[in-house]
Amino acid sequence: MLKPDDSIKPIVHSLNMPIFQCEPTEEGKITFINLPGANILGYSAAEDVIGIPLRSHFEKHDDYKSWLNDHVDTGVQTDFEASCKKSDGQMHLIGITSRMVKDDEGKKVRIDGAIRDIHTSRKGQITKDVIANVNKIMLSNIDMRKVYHLICGELRKIIEWDRVAITLLEEKGDAVINFALTKGAYKSEGTLAKKMSEEKHYALRGSILEEIVESGKPYIVKDTLESAKETDKIYASSDIRSRLGYPLEFKGKIIGSINFGCAKVDYYGDEHIRLLEKIAPSLAFGVENAEKLDERLENEVIANINRIMVSNLNMKEVDHIICDELRKIIEWDRVSITLLENKGDVVISFALSRGKGAKGGLQKIMPEKTRYPLIGSILEKVTNSGKPFFVNDTSKSEVVTDKFYAKEGIKSRLAYPLEYKNKIIGSINFGCSTTNYYDNSHIKLLEKIAPSLAFGIENTKLYERATKAEKEYKDLSQTVDSPWG
Repeated sequence: MLKPDDSIKPIVHSLNMPIFQCEPTEEGKITFINLPGANILGYSAAEDVIGIPLRSHFEKHDDYKSWLNDHVDTGVQTDFEASCKKSDGQMHLIGITSRMVKDDEGKKVRIDGAIRDIHTSRKGQITKDVIANVNKIMLSNIDMRKVYHLICGELRKIIEWDRVAITLLEEKGDAVINFALTKGAYKSEGTLAKKMSEEKHYALRGSILEEIVESGKPYIVKDTLESAKETDKIYASSDIRSRLGYPLEFKGKIIGSINFGCAKVDYYGDEHIRLLEKIAPSLAFGVENAEKLDERLENEVIANINRIMVSNLNMKEVDHIICDELRKIIEWDRVSITLLENKGDVVISFALSRGKGAKGGLQKIMPEKTRYPLIGSILEKVTNSGKPFFVNDTSKSEVVTDKFYAKEGIKSRLAYPLEYKNKIIGSINFGCSTTNYYDNSHIKLLEKIAPSLAFGIENTKLYERATKAEKEYKDLSQTVDSPWG
């Protein structure tokens, strides 16, 4: 295939057969493509594809290498099948018929090729493969959150989405928890990005899950711009035009839903529902396993903290170990214990900060017994109400000290009261770089741990007094002559 000159370009572009030319290199930059070829790769204009590496449109780079190697030694026409990534990240099965073109001296000049869309004819097999792969992924890891992005990546081979989330009913049935992913900027690699943190709470009313719980059936939104639901207005502003929610059931009870959002209007239909019928049971089972893992981990952390407290009378020697244990189940970038003094007008901080990086260690960021005014502190809020206190955004907080934390990158905070003999003696305070991170699930956890911490603090006070008295006795005995000579 000769590179078309300007005189025949209109004819080439009008051909229904998708054709292209690319460099015979490890990248395979596309030097020419007609409109049907651009459409198969997900573009609306042929000029948008020029200069883009063909390799970037192969789902697996090893497949591209195999395709390229087929042309190395001969100029013979070859046929190849591969999973193609379209410009929006959607997976598509294509066939390529191509050959290497060389000049008179045998030097590689270019690769000429034609692309065939074989996705539709193979859709049944692709669907079977996706279902098998999802089940295999679920079996490979009992914590679904670690493989959630892999599962959603598989689903994108047969169901298009720009946003996907799993929402779960809480025990009271009045809120949901979101685990959400959004499609990354595909031109840079098309990776999946976490859109929001785990255990983000939303009101059930007005959500797609509310419709699913009431009807017990899947729910489709054809166009979010025409929907009366509040949540759909939010998605419409984010360019999500159609949505599909499918119920997740466990032991005959709806525990949540998997929800898809697409930029295309009226995209979702019965074929997607039939597909999800075969996958949803595995997803629901995985969600339940994740919940059980959380419960097991929580019990282990509580047991470990109690064991640490029992094994050491001086809490200051093990505070970093306790806080490290807590980080297994509650995220924090800064944690402190603040105690009321006898006069009740100042607090004492023991503070730790998480080091930077994935393996950042714990660092003490202020000396023990650093004093702060009680007025304007988060402990003041706790002592006044007798309850835990949330700060969803330190930049907008009424707590005076939050202005300093906002400058340090701490966005949300939680203070939980420490009580001993029905009296608040202080609080344990968490700070996180994520806005609006802490919620009632963390309160439930700290309810089980705070009594041990308060008891440990009181033990530490007794230990310090006993140690001080013992030192004073030794000092006194050394200054007084012994009657025994």
